[in-house]
Formats: sequence, structure tokens, C-alpha cells
Amino acid sequence: MKLTFKEVATMAASVAVIVFVGMYVLQDDVIVAKHVWFYDLNTGELFVADGQAVAPIAAPSDRGGKESGVLAQVIRIEGEDELRVVFLQSFTPEAKVSRIAYLRNKDDKDANNGTIDAGLLVAAPPLKPGEPITWFALRSPEGAAVLMRISSLTGPRTYQACLPP
Repeated sequence: MKLTFKEVATMAASVAVIVFVGMYVLQDDVIVAKHVWFYDLNTGELFVADGQAVAPIAAPSDRGGKESGVLAQVIRIEGEDELRVVFLQSFTPEAKVSRIAYLRNKDDKDANNGTIDAGLLVAAPPLKPGEPITWFALRSPEGAAVLMRISSLTGPRTYQACLPP
């Protein structure tokens, strides 16, 4: 598969969003944002949660132990006031357990045993709240395609990754 310059540039821009907003998921030796955006899968609304929360988490609309809150990578496009959700991130149940164990004890080599990276999932936000979402492994071709959707949102305009105020 050959990539065009535009596709490579788009992929690089997508990676930049991950690096600047979602770094806490993949790297722990960096400054962690105190708060990050989460997306309520039931309502389609953004909400703020602790920067070390591990998705999925309880969303404001959840009842009875359900966890419908997933990490949202959010941008603001030049010339627009509206925040846009580029993609969503979550973990498989096994990766979530490993991630929590790792955050509690970063010296525990067994906690970060590859399960975390392998279980990191990405998805495009649904067109309407409550619609089914298809999750893909971040390191899959489908996961890369989810990351590259930023170009369809921004076109030639510049954008900025956004954290909650």
C-alpha cells in the first residue's frame, strides 16, 4: 500500500493529536494533564474527568455501574468556536486492569506486559448519540484510518488540540 504525501501528512497530524492530548495513555514519563475530555456514549456530550482516569469510566448519564465514558481527542478548528471530537479511545477489560495496576505501581514490570498497548482501542464518534460504535485496535490499519479522519474534519484549515479549561 503506497501512501500519498497528503496521507502521510494527515497521519503525522493525527499522531500529533495523540502525542499532545493522549500521551498519558502510552507514556508515563511525561507531564500528565490534570483533566481531560471524556465522551458520554449515551448522550454524545463531553465531560471532564481526571487525567489519570482509565476508560471506560462512569459517565454522567450512567446508572447501575455501567461505564459509558470514553476518552475523547478534541480539537478546535481555526475560525470555529465549536469543539470537535476527532476520535474516541478506550481499553479492553484486560488492558484496563493492567493500566490501573501500572498507574498504581509503575515499578511493577508485570503490570505493563504488552496488554496495555495491545488493548488500546480507537473509534470514530457516532453520528448520533447512542448509535453503535465499532472499536479498532490502535495499531491496526482500521485504527490508523480512524486517526486519519482528522483531515476530513479540518480540510486545509489548521487546528489545535484542546484540553478542558
